[in-house]
Amino acid sequence: MYTNIVSSTDLQRNIKSVLEQLEKSSEPLIVVRDSKPKAVMILYSEYKRLSGMEKEILKLQMEQLWEKMRLKNKNVPDKELDRDIEEAIKYAARGH
Repeated sequence: MYTNIVSSTDLQRNIKSVLEQLEKSSEPLIVVRDSKPKAVMILYSEYKRLSGMEKEILKLQMEQLWEKMRLKNKNVPDKELDRDIEEAIKYAARGH
């Protein structure tokens, strides 16, 4: 994948043409300052796609964690689990 590079000065001076270039190429645009990468510009549609993927990954990770906890605690009575959860909530509320 070809990645475009623009200096922060050029970005400030030519924001309209830079945005047009970004839209036309659909490729990420690296913004550099003092020859160091400082930011990446992407199309908003790409940002939404990536953001959705991140949420799906987090959801999957949570589902895997819940399944792991369910299997680990399958022989623990619900009453005991409820008590442990209440204790954990109180512990967390105290700022630990």
